[in-house]
Amino acid sequence: MASRRVLKVLTWLLFMIVLVESSSQLLYRFRYGVWRFKGDPVNYMTFFEWHPWLVGSPQPGVSFSAGDVTISHNSLGFRGPEFNLHKNPAKKRVVVYGGSSTYGVNVSDSDTWSSYLQQELGPSYEVVNAGVPGYSTAEAVIQTALQQMDLDADIAVYYQGWNDIRNSHVEGLKSDYSSFHGPSQIGSLGLNRIKWAYRSAFAAIMGRFMERVTAKKSFLKQRGKTQPGVDSRALSIYKYNLQTLAGLAALRGTQAVMIPQVLNYAVLTSDKPYGAWIPYIADKDIKEVMGAYNKAMSEVCSEENLTCVSSVLAEDWRAGDFVDEGHFSIEGTKKFARLVADAVKESQSA
Repeated sequence: MASRRVLKVLTWLLFMIVLVESSSQLLYRFRYGVWRFKGDPVNYMTFFEWHPWLVGSPQPGVSFSAGDVTISHNSLGFRGPEFNLHKNPAKKRVVVYGGSSTYGVNVSDSDTWSSYLQQELGPSYEVVNAGVPGYSTAEAVIQTALQQMDLDADIAVYYQGWNDIRNSHVEGLKSDYSSFHGPSQIGSLGLNRIKWAYRSAFAAIMGRFMERVTAKKSFLKQRGKTQPGVDSRALSIYKYNLQTLAGLAALRGTQAVMIPQVLNYAVLTSDKPYGAWIPYIADKDIKEVMGAYNKAMSEVCSEENLTCVSSVLAEDWRAGDFVDEGHFSIEGTKKFARLVADAVKESQSA
């Protein structure tokens, strides 16, 4: 008798689990356009692992597809196809550094701007994508200092700025970003998530709900205030990091190429921040702040005699070139890659 009751309870629980998960899958499909059990390429959270110096880094040898989008890391832990760690002396190796815009969170491996850069430069070049979502100049300094021994880049390309301005107006901002940006990478790279539950729609929906509920609470621990104007402390750290990158590249005999940040200012018009990623700058003020950071990059390029791809700021960027506040669509990616390729080629012929 007791065993029958236990069986009934277990059967009922199993039925409820199946019902809740099935309903959640339908809701997720309606809201996000994909079935959660098939995965979601935009949500790349299971693709990263803990790293002792960088907080998180790409997990080697993983691949994930949903719809027309395929995201993969090669066996060395870089986005895109396999390459030999030992450089081919017949080719110039170009290593590109940056955040999610460089990594390419919304596009397939073949549609990242580093992939199109490879096409534009041709077979005499070898392009390696070292971009990682969320990475700022702080991570780029670590990457350049510690990875270049193996990568041995001829040209290091840095697309930086968006992930640095998020530190603006943080009270007591530390020069290594450990008081705000660094710890936030734990969540942004999904290092605190349960991997096996990733394909559960119910877990995904509840996770996103809890993130919204706890967002304000978590940021109360980090004091700051949304305000206009450029934070001189944050800007000085950014410029210092760029100077450090220039020095590290010179030490290795690597040519440094820097790219100012391009954003979709047409959608950045609100009086409030667009999210927890940049908590203390209102949308409408981002253009001014980003302009100051781009100017700082230009100054460093001039001081250190580096190539600055300023043509990206003169380009006529349109709504169709972006999918959100700053990530490129495939059309924007192709345009961006052409501009970078032209600058790299010109720097080689100079």
